[in-house]
Amino acid sequence: LYEAMKYSLSSGGKRLRPVLLLSCCDFAGGNVLEALPYAAAIEYIHTYSLIHDDLPCMDDDDFRRGKPSNHKVFGEAMAILAGDGLLSLAVQIMAQRSIHDHEAILAMNDIIEGAGAFGMVSGQAMDIMTERAQAGYSIECIDKAKTGALIKAACLAGARFSSFSEEEIGFVSDFADNLGIAFQITDDILDVIGNTELLGKNTGSDEKNEKETYVTYYGLSGAQKKAEESIDKALYSLSLLNKNTDTIKQLTLDVLKRNH
Repeated sequence: LYEAMKYSLSSGGKRLRPVLLLSCCDFAGGNVLEALPYAAAIEYIHTYSLIHDDLPCMDDDDFRRGKPSNHKVFGEAMAILAGDGLLSLAVQIMAQRSIHDHEAILAMNDIIEGAGAFGMVSGQAMDIMTERAQAGYSIECIDKAKTGALIKAACLAGARFSSFSEEEIGFVSDFADNLGIAFQITDDILDVIGNTELLGKNTGSDEKNEKETYVTYYGLSGAQKKAEESIDKALYSLSLLNKNTDTIKQLTLDVLKRNH
């Protein structure tokens, strides 16, 4: 079990969500060391979601981050348990540090809510139902939950470790919403034109699974334009905070240029 958990956790990846959490904590004036366990926890959660997402009953992908998917190495049952273990460990890490700290409790709630039945998990459920023609959720509705919710949770959780007002937290929320949209759009684009070796996973999986994506809906150029519009909106929200957000601005702009 522990080997399976470590296999996926240490196999690379962008670490986008923990970086976002720590970056938001930093520009908001929070203590980055206090936020570090929550950054680790959100990466555990993201990794568990990838393990489960690759399973034959879900997206049925054989490769992740340039290596065989967890279930191809350890079997489906152990892959499910490895994901369960990472999710449980994430909650344990946060709970141990949130007992006497109100801001930390809010951060933990942001992360759990973003990962759960009203966030990432609901997005995955909508995706499956739409794929099986049991429902017809819009791509915006699916992706806001499936991809965007955990990105938003990372940004909000990081900002909790500061003295930000509710209005400022709202600006962070708007920023994260638009960043999540842009990230998913570029993901859809890369599934069509990306390099398999750089991506570390097979391309064309959306077409294989007959999924509606931003590319199928808007076309390549239209999807790219929508991604740029979302990034502009995200940067505008950052500008309203009147803080030194140079690092996270660059991270946001890099979303448009990413190749993996």
